Amino acid sequence: MIKQFIIIFLLTSSLKGYAQDIVSASFFTGSYKDLLQEAKRLKKPIILDFSASWCSPCIKMDKETYSDELIASIISLKYFAYKVDVEELEGMEIADKYKVAQFPTTLFLDYNGKTVGRLKGFYPPEYFIKILEMNPSKRKGIFRKEENLDALITSL
Repeated sequence: MIKQFIIIFLLTSSLKGYAQDIVSASFFTGSYKDLLQEAKRLKKPIILDFSASWCSPCIKMDKETYSDELIASIISLKYFAYKVDVEELEGMEIADKYKVAQFPTTLFLDYNGKTVGRLKGFYPPEYFIKILEMNPSKRKGIFRKEENLDALITSL
């Protein structure tokens, strides 16, 4: 049902000339603390994108994955997304808290800030969309066995 809504939304938006507005996933612009408070208040899960300006796969993730219109729409509708710049003090502290040492890393958190999933490295849109569309209970299973992630995604 969500797929149908998104397809209708994108088709309607493109007819009205709004499709150009969805260029990239919308990232929360407040502080990390504000993000956690807002997510908890609205009971909306969180995506943390850990990246750095010198990280080529991070740049590729932004240009190819987060700029995909369908991914941007799903993230905007279902998640709070937050970009963690590991070159800044707050970003380093958040990376330490979640034990992130490889970039890019994408963490999926519940609305209480508890980690429910971790993806390391670049994921092209066709893989990332499958993860976003998965039922959360099924998604938890793939994150427990990261080595099986690619096999599961290609089987979907």
